[in-house]
Amino acid sequence: MKDDRIFYWLGVGAQPTEAVDGLFKQTELWARYERFKAGEELEALVAEADQVYQTRVTDPRTNPPQTN
Repeated sequence: MKDDRIFYWLGVGAQPTEAVDGLFKQTELWARYERFKAGEELEALVAEADQVYQTRVTDPRTNPPQTN
């Protein structure tokens, strides 16, 4: 996920669906968004998010490895 874009859309009033809201909770995106609104640096929050997403356990059947 691209937290910087998500923060932008949430900031202009976008409302996530119930399923997306659940994903945001699982990845602690809501906590990072609150810290962003409180003035924390976007770059630090995005770096933190990248770590969360890289270490997150996913099912290879639904999330095959990315090849570049």
